[in-house]
Amino acid sequence: MGHEVRRGRYANSIAKAALLSVSYLALAVAGGNSSSAQTSQQAPAAQPGASQLPPVQIEEPTRKPKRQRAQPSNRAGAAAARRTATPQTTPAPQPSVWASTYDTRTGTVGVYTNSTSVATKVNTALINIPQSISVRTKDFIRDQGFSSLTDVTRYVPGVAVHQGEGNRDELVIRGVDSSANFFVNGFRDDVQYFRDLYNAQSVEILKGPSALIFGRGAGGGVLNRTLKEADGTRIYEVTGQTGSYWDRRVTLDAGQAVNDNFAARLNLMYEGGDTPAGSNAGVSTRR
Repeated sequence: MGHEVRRGRYANSIAKAALLSVSYLALAVAGGNSSSAQTSQQAPAAQPGASQLPPVQIEEPTRKPKRQRAQPSNRAGAAAARRTATPQTTPAPQPSVWASTYDTRTGTVGVYTNSTSVATKVNTALINIPQSISVRTKDFIRDQGFSSLTDVTRYVPGVAVHQGEGNRDELVIRGVDSSANFFVNGFRDDVQYFRDLYNAQSVEILKGPSALIFGRGAGGGVLNRTLKEADGTRIYEVTGQTGSYWDRRVTLDAGQAVNDNFAARLNLMYEGGDTPAGSNAGVSTRR
């Protein structure tokens, strides 16, 4: 009897619990339906307001083309090729054939010179010539305005000017008459006339016996004129001179290199003058 009563109580309690759970489930289902209905009612109310905004159109961004990667270079091979390649040498510039001028060979600077070829026939330093020698350069002649040998030799010690009978150059070197001891570039020039300096590069006076070098000659010494040469130097020079009794003088010095194998130089001179009134009136000189 007692067991049956307990079973009845347990059965009633289980039935009540089942009934409560079923009722709770029904209430939950009903609440969900009501909330979904409210949401569906609210959605149509908000839709008319949203339609007033302008439509937004989203486009896909343009993509830049990708740069293609360069193929990896063989750096090791290039470096090895550079190391093994033979270096290219640039050819040295060829010296000009006109680089050796008279002033360059003799070391002439202004009124000074270091060498000459008068006594030895080859270019030799003045200090190595065992004789007394005086050199007057073209700059010295131009600066002083000299036009004859008698003017130049006045500035050389040991040399005196002789009259020469009024028709030729004549010098007295160390007390010895040297009228026949004139040379041009080392060759004898003993003709009796007045020697002009319009084409002279320099004037060298060698003092003392010179028979061993120049052959026949006086014991006083010799005078040598070195003429201007076509050494490729570009020069165009004109000089003019005038004085009393219609004295006039004009000189021209023109020269340049035509090509690597040919150079030209031209020297011209004109001189003239009249004599004063007297016994020789009406006599004029020209050359």
